[in-house]
Amino acid sequence: MSIERLDLAQARAIDILLTLAPRGWKRLFVDYEIQDLDNEMVCSPIAFAVVKPLLGSVSRVELHVESDYAAGEALRDVGKLVMAAENTRCLTMDIIVRSRSDAEWFFDSSPPPRVTATIRGDLTAEFRNPEMNKRYRKYADKDEWLAQIP
Repeated sequence: MSIERLDLAQARAIDILLTLAPRGWKRLFVDYEIQDLDNEMVCSPIAFAVVKPLLGSVSRVELHVESDYAAGEALRDVGKLVMAAENTRCLTMDIIVRSRSDAEWFFDSSPPPRVTATIRGDLTAEFRNPEMNKRYRKYADKDEWLAQIP
């Protein structure tokens, strides 16, 4: 994998995610789990914007990347590059977007919990273990806006 290809794929993903951002956003957060099952990609996204309107309090607004073809494709492209470089078939990407030119990417090749539960047919795992949907909490010390989301 070339660094240039990864940089281009990440820049494209950020550009597309920003088209989904609502007015008043302060941060975008994406937790994207992906697993390659014999050339079938199983994905589980959690994406939201931290929004602070001019008047009012901070809130979480869901970004529906699973229903946006371009966003899903861009995130999968980044995932495929990283999985190929790490010679793994699964990946979790966490992305904190502060602006078009300021985004942090975190990659973890451990088995992704939501996708793993889906593959084994446990469709209630996320309800029994709400922490599966709250990976953003581990970045609260890195970002003051994420820290404000319960």
